[in-house]
Amino acid sequence: MSEPRSLSQQVNERILLLLLCGVQFTHIVDFMIMMPLGPQLMRSMHITPAAFSFLVSSYAWSSALAGLVAGFLLDRFDRRQAHLVLYVGFILATVVCGVASDYWSLMIGRVLAGAFAGVMSAGTMAILVDVIPVERRGPAMGIVMGAFSLAAIIGVPFSLYLAAHWGWRVPFLAVAGFAVLMLLVAWQQLPSLRGHMGRAPLSLVGQLHAIFTPRHHQVAFALMSAVIVSGFLIIPFLSPSLVANVGVKESELPWVYIAGGIPTLFTAPLIGRWSDRFGAGKVFTLVALCAMPAMLLTTCLYGPMPLWLALLVSTSFMILVSGRFTPLMSLTSRVAEPHLRGSFMSFINVFRDLSSGAGAAIAGAILLKDDAGHLLRFPWVGALSMGVSLLAIMLALWLSRLLQAQVRA
Repeated sequence: MSEPRSLSQQVNERILLLLLCGVQFTHIVDFMIMMPLGPQLMRSMHITPAAFSFLVSSYAWSSALAGLVAGFLLDRFDRRQAHLVLYVGFILATVVCGVASDYWSLMIGRVLAGAFAGVMSAGTMAILVDVIPVERRGPAMGIVMGAFSLAAIIGVPFSLYLAAHWGWRVPFLAVAGFAVLMLLVAWQQLPSLRGHMGRAPLSLVGQLHAIFTPRHHQVAFALMSAVIVSGFLIIPFLSPSLVANVGVKESELPWVYIAGGIPTLFTAPLIGRWSDRFGAGKVFTLVALCAMPAMLLTTCLYGPMPLWLALLVSTSFMILVSGRFTPLMSLTSRVAEPHLRGSFMSFINVFRDLSSGAGAAIAGAILLKDDAGHLLRFPWVGALSMGVSLLAIMLALWLSRLLQAQVRA
């Protein structure tokens, strides 16, 4: 624990956290904007919904594959150097998306962007854990996780505005432009982090053994998978269900992101403080229990209703489901030793990306559409999501006990 304390004395924590939040913001917007751009992309490129879904999923699968490779390499480099190189790669990949002339060139851009963003996200969390002491890590996680809220409140609506006026390519170029500004700030403010490089690099077999053999590592991977699957059973189909089953207009969808994102600016840091005060495992359990009824209610919405009522339900879902991630990341950040932290966080992201694709695929296999376009069996998906959430709660409590036993030992 001495390394985070000494580093925190040398680094302006607030500037660093805002920088990491800004970096996260750029690649989250880059990922999120693809889904609401779907109608425009399908119309302009003359592609089918199945082809469009492959554009979306390719990002997650590429991120998972790159994270798998980076898991063996990330801890062998200075975190500053690795982060800057990855961010440059992400910017160039996003520019490729912005200048794509056809489906396959856009596909190449999405694959490259996913690869760089996935590894970069793991590096971001490794930097945070290296610098911020464990007693202040909960609120710090809340600040960085606030990038999701900012992406929903500002990034997605503004990107839709740009796309509506100047075409689907402009949002990608705007993200790349903002990322260049963040790169300049990172060049000035990101500290050199080499404390994790003190040990000789492990062999491939040795690293696999060190990452996957410890029981608390295994439980952390299972916990991340359960949390992500439970969320992505519903998240990809939230907007389609509001349009098809509730009657929300497509032009009103930005309000779903705005109304759901603004409260999380306040709830994420608050949940982070609770995690530090009462324990991440207990807070995760409480928030996850509260999220389960919201999951079922969201998937049971059917029939015309006022927009404010639909927004009330969707906002509750977003607050509680996203609220699980702050204590989750605070809990998993305590699992790995410093010399394995970058690799461990890379594999955590691999499980995250694989699980997001799995959750969406499972839900897609369950859901049906009737002749009127309504989504059928969505309550089944909600019930399944609740079941997986209950499994996540049990895994979180198990991981908490394992970490407490490790401290006592």
